[in-house]
Amino acid sequence: MKFSTRTQINLITGSPCLALPFLQWVLISAALLLSVNSSHAQAQFGHINAGATSQDAGAQLIWVNGSIFGPGSGYKQPMPLSPSGVYAGFYNSSGPTMTALPTSVDNGGPAAFAALQGSFINLKLTLVSAPEGATFGFWDTGALSPSFTLAVGDSTGLIQLSDASLGAGNPGADPFGHIHGRRFSGTMLGDYVVGLQLFDTSDLGPGATPLHTPSDVLFMTFSAVPAAVPEPATASFIVVFAFAAGLLKLQRNKLNEKS
Repeated sequence: MKFSTRTQINLITGSPCLALPFLQWVLISAALLLSVNSSHAQAQFGHINAGATSQDAGAQLIWVNGSIFGPGSGYKQPMPLSPSGVYAGFYNSSGPTMTALPTSVDNGGPAAFAALQGSFINLKLTLVSAPEGATFGFWDTGALSPSFTLAVGDSTGLIQLSDASLGAGNPGADPFGHIHGRRFSGTMLGDYVVGLQLFDTSDLGPGATPLHTPSDVLFMTFSAVPAAVPEPATASFIVVFAFAAGLLKLQRNKLNEKS
């Protein structure tokens, strides 16, 4: 006995039913939800971009997209607890990735608000507030322990954002930098407010001074949270998705047997 493409076999009663459209709707809905959550997760681990107000000597450095990370945005960078590995016992995150915008095509530019060629952009972090007794850490690429450990009021030394290996800092060179493998950490649950300020350490400006003046301080919140687990809604839809996919496969097999 054959059925139309909209009619399937009920696995329990063996009678025809209209299960396929419903199951397809469930699968599509679950896939959309997972996509939305994935996009949200990617936003949490995005890029914060360093540049300048203009490409004039003496122009101020800026966080070009800093408004989406600052206090008025409501943004908090989650730092889940790591139970094992290099970061065991630390609440930590690899995001956001801090970049210096490019001026050259080779590095994906020219980007709007990129700093002057020849400039070399650095970052300084200052811990403004934290849970009582907690410290905040910055881990440079490849570090097995925090490169800087900050109590409230402490600051790091200058951290390079421009990539010297690409020639940044030389006359006419792209100030671009996109360095992965860095990490932020905290030692206790709660929120850490960190000030981020940009500095140019080039000496190509008038009188061998930097080409750009320092940025204003951007205040950003990092939030130490328990070890990461799927959000309840996401976990539920993963189960539904798997069940519906399995049921759909069984119904199609049953249909093929009957036909």
